[in-house]
Amino acid sequence: MEQTFTSFLAEDLQHPLKPLLECTTTLAESQHRLADAVVLRHLDSLSSASDWSHCDGHFPACSLQLIASIGSPFQMESNGHSRPHVFLGHDGHSTLNHGSKCYDLAPGTAVILPGQSWSLVSEQGSSVTIIAFDPLLLVTHARAMAPSIWEPPPAFESPLNNGLSLPKDGHDHGLALLSALNLILPAFGEVGLLGESFLESFLLEQELYRLLAALVFPSLCDNHPIPGTPQDSDTYDKRLERVLDFINLNLDQPLSLSVLVEQSNYSRRSLHYAFQERFGCSPMQWIRQQRMALALQLL
Repeated sequence: MEQTFTSFLAEDLQHPLKPLLECTTTLAESQHRLADAVVLRHLDSLSSASDWSHCDGHFPACSLQLIASIGSPFQMESNGHSRPHVFLGHDGHSTLNHGSKCYDLAPGTAVILPGQSWSLVSEQGSSVTIIAFDPLLLVTHARAMAPSIWEPPPAFESPLNNGLSLPKDGHDHGLALLSALNLILPAFGEVGLLGESFLESFLLEQELYRLLAALVFPSLCDNHPIPGTPQDSDTYDKRLERVLDFINLNLDQPLSLSVLVEQSNYSRRSLHYAFQERFGCSPMQWIRQQRMALALQLL
């Protein structure tokens, strides 16, 4: 008996980057657009050719590449990539096949795969984001996040080599991290269109890597305070909180390092060290981040 699939138009599905995506109405056009982005081996419709509807966008920036996809029922096969991938589910439902393993990709979930061949099957239409990333940079950011000595798990245990479905049992911060990752995608896409220098200025690549690191290596959250939150009472400096409150209340005003020094008991050097220790960036970089976040919120 011939199997039938529910017909979904791309317009019916939600995606954080949807306003930036380009829609196609023929399978051949979609194959052409996706060929290089995902090292495409095969793309086929699982419904009638007349029902084909697909939107996608490619956002290569710095060491990351984002591929956003919204489509009616389809099957996509990739020859693989040298880098690991994170697949994020936003709407609809898909299944990922990697070797002998099969993963469900539902809204609010993610799958991490090594850089090898895979297939993505969407029988009811789906909305996904595929992120190809540098594993060495991911480990570097993970080490920078950990307040004490931390090392990644051995290669034979690492999700970067074995694959992982998230959130998983025992990963208390998984849902929150996936939500944060979905929130940063629109900013990454919008600013990325302006050029890599803007992404570097706003530290968006760093933020995305840190969220990915916390997802891939749960021990960063399970054993230590989440980066960007106050540490224990012995090391937590209330002076920095006063500076942060002052900045947030005056984001619409000219702010310089001299102004921040005047508003605190820090020296220039101590203030810079405090921000570097807490956020991994300089005071002025942090201010630019907050202004960007405020602008996105207002939009």
